[in-house]
Amino acid sequence: MSPTNPFPFVDKESGATIVDERCTCGHYRSVHVDTAAWGHGACVATVAVHDHTGPCKCGKFTWSAWVFQATGKPHVKSKRKRARR
Repeated sequence: MSPTNPFPFVDKESGATIVDERCTCGHYRSVHVDTAAWGHGACVATVAVHDHTGPCKCGKFTWSAWVFQATGKPHVKSKRKRARR
């Protein structure tokens, strides 16, 4: 049985629709290989480095940000609150 895609889903706090997640390699979770969890394996994206292209060297998905439907841009949602001055 293969893992299921968890997207899209609605963030309960903001009401925004989350359509993907960004990895620390800069690519979306949807371009990572499935393991026991959907999209948690190696990245399969092709990257351009100087004058040649090759596979991304990311060995496993590591979360860095949510990707929202409205903007399509990554956004880090931190649980920490700023200290008052």
